[in-house]
Amino acid sequence: MFEREYLLALMLVLLVLVLTGCGREDMRVSARQSTQVIASSGVAQKGANSAAAAPLPANTVAFTLRSTLVDGRMAFMGADGTIAGQVNPTLRVPAGSSVRLTVHNGDGMMHDIAIPGLGVKSGPVNRKGAVTEVTFTVGQEPATWDYYCTVAGHRQAGMGGLLVVS
Repeated sequence: MFEREYLLALMLVLLVLVLTGCGREDMRVSARQSTQVIASSGVAQKGANSAAAAPLPANTVAFTLRSTLVDGRMAFMGADGTIAGQVNPTLRVPAGSSVRLTVHNGDGMMHDIAIPGLGVKSGPVNRKGAVTEVTFTVGQEPATWDYYCTVAGHRQAGMGGLLVVS
């Protein structure tokens, strides 16, 4: 009987570790592929004092995306500027510019945003209204990179688009 209780307790501990994400590298941001990361990701939860955003350098291009469902598929929706209302918009930036990506959790599921080809990954947002942000600088060469949510199954469910450097 003791062995059965021990196995059940061990399985419960493992389940808690999996559900809480113990050991994840949610805040991983690195520099590769002629890209310089100038600020790591940050997460602001609803109700946190995040009203005053840091001023942007002159050559910064900022995009705001919102997680949502469109026709039964997960997606990033452009929330402002030239991408407002676009599903998984193509994010176009000039070579050498600083880029700030902000993701608002619009559906209450866990999300993040990553551009693995550039070594860029935001922190997670796991409740409706939470916000995550990542700022980085793209290289001088034209390139196209995939961006997507790295939560298991979300990319396959439709959460992704392109970052185009020209």
